[in-house]
Amino acid sequence: MSKTLRLGAATIAVSALGLTACGDDGDYPSEDITFVVPFGTGGANDQIARAFAQELESELGVNVNVENREGGGATIGTSHVINSDPDGYTIGLAPGAALAQQPLTNDDLPYSSPEDYHVVGKIAEMPGIVAVPGDSEFDDLEEFMSYAKDNPGELQASQAGNGTTQDLLIRELGRLADAEIQSIPLAGGGQEATLAAVSGRVDATFGFAPAIKGFVESDDLKVIGVVSDEQYEAFPEAQLSTDIGYDTPLRAVYYIVLPLETPEDVREQLETATESIVDSEAMAQFSEESGFVLDHRDHDAAVEEITEYTELYEEFNANFDIED
Repeated sequence: MSKTLRLGAATIAVSALGLTACGDDGDYPSEDITFVVPFGTGGANDQIARAFAQELESELGVNVNVENREGGGATIGTSHVINSDPDGYTIGLAPGAALAQQPLTNDDLPYSSPEDYHVVGKIAEMPGIVAVPGDSEFDDLEEFMSYAKDNPGELQASQAGNGTTQDLLIRELGRLADAEIQSIPLAGGGQEATLAAVSGRVDATFGFAPAIKGFVESDDLKVIGVVSDEQYEAFPEAQLSTDIGYDTPLRAVYYIVLPLETPEDVREQLETATESIVDSEAMAQFSEESGFVLDHRDHDAAVEEITEYTELYEEFNANFDIED
């Protein structure tokens, strides 16, 4: 895809002080951009954000500075972006859970739906995976779920925190299979959840490829299942949940967001750049190495998907009595 950008004038009405929203000459971008990551440094979500930000620099021809603002289930960083000046100079990565789930249980957020911010587009997603210690007796998801059904509450599966996507996947697979699996939250998040399985403190961990791939390569973990209806290139031999009758659309999803009142021509430029980045060779290489599945969706399609996820999370919250 061509990387020629449609550079438009992002001017807005000039105030009595003679200030413009997008620089003295009205051209966007004319200064550095801040790209907010609502997670800590070094993790998988930080990695995809930095890969995207690097390509955004090439697309726009200005510096893109990554700023990590973690906490609150990714709502601190996401809220910061949404509350920023709508000039196109503060944008951010936002996970689907922060946009679709958190507003259902947190009334203090500055947003409750896509009507409160602008979705530039979707860039990627990942299916949940089920991994067990390398010496586990379980070789596929069917064996694991069968044991869980026959031995209610005996199996423990670690996850990144109550109400997270990983936690909901454990609970939903248990519900679909009419089985009881202990969902164990770890204070250290996904990394600690993975290490708990590596050390054998739990029977399994529900997580995502970037945190698990290295331990699979060292034989400390083995992937026994992918919660998906299609083959996952990161673990192509792993059993799909749909193949044994357990189907759920829940997965980790990632969007780019802006403040709601960002000028239309700035929105369009960033939407064009985002599509080009997701289609780039650099991001394809990142996807192959990390396990993120690139999946560009434009503004309208992304808003529709967030709305669908909100309905899904409402169902989960009701099924599992998740209030906060």
